[in-house]
Amino acid sequence: MARFYIGIDWADDHHDVHVTDDTGEMLDGFKVPHSYDGLEDLKMRLGNFSSNPGDILVAVESHQGLLIYALLEVGYLVYPINPKAMDRYRDRYRMSSSKSDPKDAMVLANILRTDLHLYRPLPMETTDDTRLRQLTRAHKSLIQQKAKLLNQLTIQLKSYYPVVLQLFCQLDQEVTLAFLERYPTPEKAAATSLEDLCSFFKGQRYTRPSKVNLIHGLLHRPALRAPKNLEEIHQTIVLSFVAVLRSLLLEIGKLAKEIGEEFKQNQAHEIFSSLPAGEITAARLNAELGSDGSRYASRAYVQTAAGTAPATRRSGKTLVILFRWQCNKHLRAAFQDLARQSVKRCLWARRYFANQIRLGHKSSRAYRALANRWAAIIWKMLQEQEPFNQARLEKRVPLVKTIT
Repeated sequence: MARFYIGIDWADDHHDVHVTDDTGEMLDGFKVPHSYDGLEDLKMRLGNFSSNPGDILVAVESHQGLLIYALLEVGYLVYPINPKAMDRYRDRYRMSSSKSDPKDAMVLANILRTDLHLYRPLPMETTDDTRLRQLTRAHKSLIQQKAKLLNQLTIQLKSYYPVVLQLFCQLDQEVTLAFLERYPTPEKAAATSLEDLCSFFKGQRYTRPSKVNLIHGLLHRPALRAPKNLEEIHQTIVLSFVAVLRSLLLEIGKLAKEIGEEFKQNQAHEIFSSLPAGEITAARLNAELGSDGSRYASRAYVQTAAGTAPATRRSGKTLVILFRWQCNKHLRAAFQDLARQSVKRCLWARRYFANQIRLGHKSSRAYRALANRWAAIIWKMLQEQEPFNQARLEKRVPLVKTIT
């Protein structure tokens, strides 16, 4: 069976293409624009080499985007190549630091020709998995933006209005945002009466009304003050942050609801929803791992992809165990969230974590070890298409003293 190796050096406006086979000779080389007509021309020219899409193997420095969707839709095997690895392969074909897009396409094609056994093609995902992944990643992005904005808001409050940080434990709760809108400066807060303050907190359905007298006292206590002209600037900035925070919280809530609805429709919902974690975390794991267990040849593959398995360096009698940096960062974060939440919800996870701490590990390493165990457990669940069974886990997966 003849196989054809395609290297595509992609860009925003065009793609350079190199075609070769097992002989290593250049069969074709061309450039197509990044447009509907350009991608149709690409598929037509590649189709001339074989009527069987499985004979067309494509290497590209990306794993998502319209180009990838177009190639997968035809049925071509698409191999994502890490840009760092690509940079090392270039040195096999040059002595200088020269670089060109057509030559990069040639290098990509030859990576598959010589080292195909080292790479795995992108799996054919269901539309439901893709939709869920897009939603969960967007939700995570908004959460990260919220965290950055809260840090900026904290800095502003420390600069002119630190008492707010004493009054409220969370800046992103409704009562805090409403308070800042109503009393955006220490002067306005100190000018309010106890009756007005009680009325405000009652309107916010404050759950601890007995603290209003204490809050009133703190607002009237002498404190360091920023200059008047700077205080006005801080007020303007804080009110802007509050408005953006309100918008972010609203959109985060909408996405969370959409994720819940999409997650319930996924074919692997029963498997992932059985995990001792919140709905968003379970949905993120489903989105990143997909619904088809056949995508993963072994549990080690999942553990490596999630970055929970350590990286080792062995030379002579020296063995060094290192943190694994190269992985699916979204999947790593989802497993870390699962580890933390499962300690509170699952007796086995709580015991496993406590055992790691007793062995002298820091909490970060203990959580990583637990996440590594969860990666193996979920891989088995996907292979068997069975939900989580804690009783079976305690029987077949005893506590261990090392990261496995």
